[in-house]
Formats: sequence, C-alpha cells, structure tokens
Amino acid sequence: MVESLFPTPLWRFQYPDPQHIDHWTSHVLQLQKEDPQGRSVTTQGGWHSQTDLLDDQALAPLFRWIAASCQQAFTEIGW
Repeated sequence: MVESLFPTPLWRFQYPDPQHIDHWTSHVLQLQKEDPQGRSVTTQGGWHSQTDLLDDQALAPLFRWIAASCQQAFTEIGW
C-alpha cells in the first residue's frame, strides 16, 4: 500500500522566445500608463488590469502558451 501525503509536484516552463516576454512586458506597462488607476481590488497596493485582459490580442500568444503548459502538467498528473 502506498500513501502520498502532501505531494507537491512543481512544473517549470520556459517560453521559447524571450524577446516576446519583453514585448508583452512593454505592452502591459503601456496599458498601465493608459489606465493608471486600473482596478481597485486590493489593499496591498500595486496595479491590476481591467477584466478584459484575456481579450487583448497582443497577449493572445502568451495566454495560449500558458494554457498549453497547464494542459501538459494536467496530463502528466492524469487530470
């Protein structure tokens, strides 16, 4: 009999083209510049994008890659 108590698998993924990361970072910083208030959803400070960020076509490749990475991890654990 095998019991796993508190197992914590950890996956690490690296985006294949780091230049895209810089582009996306600049894009999000531009969004913040255009909407410096963002959403007020925390008392800890920081900036939060509006709720339509997933619809942003400039970030779509990043979100697809994140979804594929999650799917890979889910497959590996049999989910």
